[in-house]
Parts: sequence; structure tokens; C-alpha cells
Amino acid sequence: MHGVAALLAAAAVAHLLARALGAQDLEAEKSLNYGIGATLTPGRFNLTVDYYQVEIDDRIVVTENLQGAQVVSLLRAAGFNNITSARFFINGIDTRTRGL
Repeated sequence: MHGVAALLAAAAVAHLLARALGAQDLEAEKSLNYGIGATLTPGRFNLTVDYYQVEIDDRIVVTENLQGAQVVSLLRAAGFNNITSARFFINGIDTRTRGL
């Protein structure tokens, strides 16, 4: 924060600090994975091709460092007077990874 000391809290989702900033209980991630492959062996040449895809819904990620006047105000209202920024885990994104 531009040369100014700040106290960052990394809180568990159930902690009062995280709840003051809107944290909710985490849900289990859900995933679907599949792959398919083929092998071709003409003579002494060997060719293998594989395709895969992994989909993850409700992926658990950490929030950005939440900071600023509104965050400090919420934290102070919850009794956290010395903390200027915080982060916690959320079910934040759905992802799909695939490759050949």
C-alpha cells in the first residue's frame, strides 16, 4: 500500500472477521473429468493421441485483498480496529481445462 504498513488478515470462512465482510459457508467443489486416447502403430512408427477435459464447478479460491474505506468501516464495526485488509476463501469460479 505505497510504503504504508498495513495489517492483512487471512480468515477462515466461519470467522467473525470473514463473516463481517460477507463470507458464506463453502460448498464442495463438483468436477467432471474425462479423456479419450488412440494409438496408431504403422510399422515401426508409434503415434499416440490423447484428449482430456476437466470441469470444476464452485471451485474454491481466495478473494483478492479486500481493502479500502468501506472494508475498514465493516471491520471496525465488527470490532477489528487494527486490520486494514482481509481475504478469505470462497466458491468463486467455474473452470474448464482441456488439452490434446
